[in-house]
Amino acid sequence: MAERVLGLDVGTGAVRVVEVAPERPAGRGRGRAGKAPAVTRVGEVPLPPGAVRDGEVLDPAAVGAAIAELWRQTGLRSRDVRVGLTGSRVVVRVVDMPAMPDDELGGAVRFSAADHIPIPLEEAVLDHAVLEPAPAVEAGGAPMVRVLVAAAHRSALDGLLAAVAAGGLRAVAVDLVPFALVRALTDPAAGRPAAAEPGDGDPDGPNPPEPAPPAVEPEAIVSIGAGLTTVVVHEGGRPRFVRTVAVGGDLLTAAVGDELGVDADTAESAKRAGASLETLGADGPDGDLARRAARVVELRLAGILGEVQSSLAYWMAQSERPLRRIVLTGGGARAGDIAGRLGLLVGAPVEWGAVRGLEPPEPAAGAGEWADLTVAAGLALGAVAGGWRIDLGPPLKRTFRLTGEMTRRLAVAAAVLLVVLGGLTARSILAVRSERGRLAAQQKVDAGLQSQLAQYDPLHKLSSDFDASRKRVQAALAGDVSWTRFLDTLVRSMPSTVWLQTLQVQTASPAPGAASSASKAGGAGPAGVGTLQITGVGLGYPAVADWLRQVAADPAVSNLSVGSLTETLLGSRTVVNFSSTATLTPAARSDRAAQLAKAGI
Repeated sequence: MAERVLGLDVGTGAVRVVEVAPERPAGRGRGRAGKAPAVTRVGEVPLPPGAVRDGEVLDPAAVGAAIAELWRQTGLRSRDVRVGLTGSRVVVRVVDMPAMPDDELGGAVRFSAADHIPIPLEEAVLDHAVLEPAPAVEAGGAPMVRVLVAAAHRSALDGLLAAVAAGGLRAVAVDLVPFALVRALTDPAAGRPAAAEPGDGDPDGPNPPEPAPPAVEPEAIVSIGAGLTTVVVHEGGRPRFVRTVAVGGDLLTAAVGDELGVDADTAESAKRAGASLETLGADGPDGDLARRAARVVELRLAGILGEVQSSLAYWMAQSERPLRRIVLTGGGARAGDIAGRLGLLVGAPVEWGAVRGLEPPEPAAGAGEWADLTVAAGLALGAVAGGWRIDLGPPLKRTFRLTGEMTRRLAVAAAVLLVVLGGLTARSILAVRSERGRLAAQQKVDAGLQSQLAQYDPLHKLSSDFDASRKRVQAALAGDVSWTRFLDTLVRSMPSTVWLQTLQVQTASPAPGAASSASKAGGAGPAGVGTLQITGVGLGYPAVADWLRQVAADPAVSNLSVGSLTETLLGSRTVVNFSSTATLTPAARSDRAAQLAKAGI
């Protein structure tokens, strides 16, 4: 029987585990026998408030204690788990790159990461996976592949691994929670490509890339948890867009508590009761509290729905493709009419998510609802299902225990070794004398070689020319701007009530001595590396003010100002057309020159 797999979800309010047997025993599961995986054990233990915040473990000791209690309650024996990482400090990008062997692709991904990942490379943990072949840049051009790149701050990963270790477990893989959601809520027969083998993507290698799979309509997964909301767009299980926002059900609970003047536990109960039609129709104090909580929830849902709608609108505008449907999951999604309102905002049907490929287990004491275990189930399925994989965990170190028998064998081996070494001592003395004579002869040969080195003087000149060329390249890259990172940051900092019509950028090459002149100028502020001219539309003057406040916080922009303001009608609504100018600061520059210098080029 294949080894069972454990998926451990460390959430904001609880730790949850799902154990999956890769092969279902004959006769189990609606009378069928086969290779489908089956759930064998589940469990859930609550976490103290504040132990996990925004997806990151802040108190590893408290989380470790909860994990240990979870293992005690479930009776699990295996200590190897697959865990999931999430939060605002986890970044996912999908990029097209030239096809090459996997060992070379890893270096290429890391070299170009600065253009796609807004995390300093020395503080980041990276991994990548080839999703599928991509269209060539031009007809007859070099083959391309579509690469999924995932990165996280090392400190976020360290906190999670410390909590797992404090619970007495070992993380054999660190997946991402958005990918676990895709695996759990996507039909296994949706057409995901096979896992990339070494050499995949190399047209001359042993495993050339296969033709791209048929186009699959994109769909979105929206998971609203206690502290985080995750938005994932995928096509047949292949991620296209991932965003995590630090809002969730706890925001609604806090609003209910503030508005009704009750404690956190009462507010959570009232919020859950407000989502029940039976409770809303009941008479008495409980029914009244539930109705008041429901009204508060409906008012405060706008913040969460706005973040989800802006994320999906951004992807649809970039891809120019509509969504087939939205799959909704998470405990926070059960508050209010999120499904109905989200469908109207995005213009796509909304369905409640259900774990695919696994049958719900028998109810277990303290395990909560099966829907709450979606992430843990998806983490376990990451080891069962084929296809691409992401693992941000460090390489595992194998350990062994020194038994008494092993100690005795090592002692005998050491004694034999001492006897052999003693017998070799005399022969070693003779060998040393012989080697001294050979050394003297070799020294004479070396002296002759030294006299011949003069003929290699042209190599010194070649090295000098190389250094001069390198300096010219570095000077050319001194004014290089990382446009991908700049535009990504600009879009993220824009208010959702403003959209751009035109964007013009003009960069200026740094003149020789510009750095020294700037330093002599004293407090003149950062020198500009270019100018930015924008025309946009805002949903009123407050939207333009939000533009000035939020975009001005971008360190790559300075001297942000707004020019002309004109009111026009968009349908039946009055909007404000405006122009804006700014100066690009040195923070907008890329670090290509530093990367080349680090690589010794």
